[in-house]
Amino acid sequence: MPGQKSLSQLKDYLAETHAVFISIRKLKKLKDHHWIHRKGCIIPWGFFAPQAHILRDEASFLAVSKPPFLPVVASENHQSLHHLMEAHTKQKLWVVHRLDYETSGVVLFAKDALTYQGLSALFKERAIRKKYYVWVYGQPKSAKWTCRSYLKKYGARALCVSEDAGGKSAETRFRVLEKGVIGSHSVTLLEATPKTGRFHQIRAQLFDQGLKVVGDGQYGEICRLRRIGVRLMLHSASLEFTLAQKLYRIEASCPADFGK
Repeated sequence: MPGQKSLSQLKDYLAETHAVFISIRKLKKLKDHHWIHRKGCIIPWGFFAPQAHILRDEASFLAVSKPPFLPVVASENHQSLHHLMEAHTKQKLWVVHRLDYETSGVVLFAKDALTYQGLSALFKERAIRKKYYVWVYGQPKSAKWTCRSYLKKYGARALCVSEDAGGKSAETRFRVLEKGVIGSHSVTLLEATPKTGRFHQIRAQLFDQGLKVVGDGQYGEICRLRRIGVRLMLHSASLEFTLAQKLYRIEASCPADFGK
């Protein structure tokens, strides 16, 4: 769990990050200095490309800590967490679920078809307890609350709509962990526990409540802090489930850029 120093560490990170927008032509000149190009923004590779590491290596599944800016799956010509783990373990792995490109945290891979079916069923039946940490702009009115809404996917986004409009039920419990200010921006660190697993559920529900996730350019305007290199500040902190009559709790520490 992020500690009391998380806000100050996030402030330090923002102050020390000097990412700027730059043309592709100039990118080659920066490669030797260990900077990397992502989404039109030059950011320090050391912050955003840490090595993915294995959290649990069981006989039937693999639990991995996914760094930001590494997709879980990708085309053959692009690096992905799935490809990296198959190369590392030298065996076929089944992708059970995914995290967004910029989201960090726990990802599960099955080692056989039977385990894949079992874990997929647990996700579908909402039998896996998930916990996320997320930084948002603004301060919620309550210290803890439950958000129940209906979400519908529109292209690359999800919006809160009515059930009659084709929305699917979504439920998330939120709890305030820390409040503070970065520059002129009021920010809050939340713990989010989704009961359902809808597309962009946490991001869409927070946006609907006027709480924009720090670094999220997909919902609402791209906030000023986004332009100095902040990624989507959403972290999958833990998964808890029972498989083959055994209880598992898998936890992933927050990356350096997140504050902990």
